[in-house]
Amino acid sequence: MILALPSNNRRAAWRSRMRSTYWCGVAEVLRHVVFWNQYVTNRALGKKADDSANEIPKDKFSAKAQIVGALKRSAHEASSALKSSEASAEVAEMVLSFIEHNCEHYGQLAVYARMNNIVPPASRG
Repeated sequence: MILALPSNNRRAAWRSRMRSTYWCGVAEVLRHVVFWNQYVTNRALGKKADDSANEIPKDKFSAKAQIVGALKRSAHEASSALKSSEASAEVAEMVLSFIEHNCEHYGQLAVYARMNNIVPPASRG
């Protein structure tokens, strides 16, 4: 969560200058993670889940506090939904996917942090 809390809105809006569609801004990555956390929550609860948007709406989640709040809620809700699900191969796959996806984007945010001279939490002594 600490990588989701840049010290100011300028850093939250930071984007890589690399010319690649893979690289996007910190806020975009976090909105993407929230979307997929919500997707996992809905699937784990047996609800219909739409996977077409790929991130929560920027117009509703543009401020740092809004995005961080949504990230915290979505992570808690996904974790709770997965814990309360009956064990099955599908749930096991969702758990693995949930962990892998969040770790992938944590790594991406750690690179962004280092590009902005911020030491990621796992590297602090």
